[in-house]
Amino acid sequence: MNDVRLYPLTPALIFGANAAIITILSRYFPKVSSQYRQATTYFNFALVAAVFFALARRIALRLTTPFFAAPTVFSSWGTGDGMTIRLDGMSLAFLLLPTLLLLALFWIRQVNNPAAMLWPAGAAAVVFVAANGLSFSLGLLLFDMAGALYWLKHNRLNLAVARLLLSVFTTMALMLAGLPAATAMSGAFLAAALWGRLALLPFIEVARLPQSELSAGDGMFWTAVSAAVGIFTAARFLTAPALPFIQWLTGGILLLNALLAWLHSPAKEGMRRKLLRLILLQPALALLMTPLSARAAITLTLGYSLALGALWITPRVGRPSLAERHWLWIYTAPILATLSLAGMPFTFGWVAFQALFQRLSTGPQPWPAIVILALGIGFSVLYQYWQGLLTGHDKTETTLLTALTLTIPFLLPGVAGIIFNIITGLTLSPAGASTMTGTLTYLLPVWLIAVGLGYARKTLLHQPDLDVAALETIFSLDWLWPHLRRSGDIAGRGVLRVKAIFEGTAYLAWAIFITLVSVVMVILQ
Repeated sequence: MNDVRLYPLTPALIFGANAAIITILSRYFPKVSSQYRQATTYFNFALVAAVFFALARRIALRLTTPFFAAPTVFSSWGTGDGMTIRLDGMSLAFLLLPTLLLLALFWIRQVNNPAAMLWPAGAAAVVFVAANGLSFSLGLLLFDMAGALYWLKHNRLNLAVARLLLSVFTTMALMLAGLPAATAMSGAFLAAALWGRLALLPFIEVARLPQSELSAGDGMFWTAVSAAVGIFTAARFLTAPALPFIQWLTGGILLLNALLAWLHSPAKEGMRRKLLRLILLQPALALLMTPLSARAAITLTLGYSLALGALWITPRVGRPSLAERHWLWIYTAPILATLSLAGMPFTFGWVAFQALFQRLSTGPQPWPAIVILALGIGFSVLYQYWQGLLTGHDKTETTLLTALTLTIPFLLPGVAGIIFNIITGLTLSPAGASTMTGTLTYLLPVWLIAVGLGYARKTLLHQPDLDVAALETIFSLDWLWPHLRRSGDIAGRGVLRVKAIFEGTAYLAWAIFITLVSVVMVILQ
């Protein structure tokens, strides 16, 4: 009998070992030939392909052999079950995201630093197979350590520290939420931590990605995997809707990302930064949809990230020409990706938006209008993307085939639901007449706003009295961060000073404090 078990940490071990080998070789052999670098790229591709085939074998054997993914005890250290891991349908779906993106980027050689991509992929693989809070917390810490190393590599010490502080805050919130006497306050802490992870920190990170990360796929990969880890965390642990205060903060970040995507110039690599802003809409939507079902989390992550990955990879191919009918297939990838992002029926995007608008329709009335406006502004980027796509003449067959392979299994209407069922064992609910009508009521205004703002962008922004650069500075909140840093520094110094006084470590301050208290007591008497 075939064994359908696959050790859950196998993808993480392969990614991590590969990253360690590359790091050691680059440390001791910094100057290598182009042939060696090309061989390293193909070696990375082969190892990632091995992970993909292992996952595919696991999926194929599950179809013919009844199997329940029981938790595996990784370590008995700790209380209860210790550290347990499990490879279920949800874990498989999330593991496919970094694997497919790495396959595509290594195959077309759009990678600056392979180790900087493999470390987060391995750490994310640990998070996706965690079966209890202890193993999940340690996996999340590993992922954020990999993120800190990623930003240290780009000389961004503040972002590295912010990533580590966010990891500590999230772990603390998970521990509080797991207590037997967990209260609403612990849920609020977890929602605040997820807001920082899903909305605030990615908003800051995308603005600070260097230009080299936009010419390659490193920045896209990090943004997509970081968003997937955040969505997975929200789906696993946030069991109640976020507080209204957190929801309003999330809506604000959603609008700011959409506005910055619309304002940013699409020239040269600017289009790729616009696509990154578009990627950031998905984790914000996930936080508004909590509590998040496994079905909605998987469709939102795979549909959004793989569609934007396909758009990222597809070069500018120019307008279709009937004289070159053998090249018409190259438009399949961007068309399918655009349909899924726009939420067309029977696509992954449709399922995600169906869950989103069902949730928002039962909440306060302003929310549907805010989300419709934000999505309409954000999706106007797709109009500008197609404008640039149709003005080029690059028909690199390898790149186009890669984008097409990445797109078809998950974004083809109708086939997406079958693939989803094969991977996860879950079924996507068919688009019935009532649900289709209700979802289309919300999506039609989104499409109209997107087309209108995309078409009129130049007219609206090229006004003599409009300073687009100043608007980008305002909406990016770059003016706010220095003030918050100074306020935090002052508050931190004040806390340390008070602590030193009450502990008696600052003798002069303690003497002054006692003198003042004595004077007040004398006056009161």
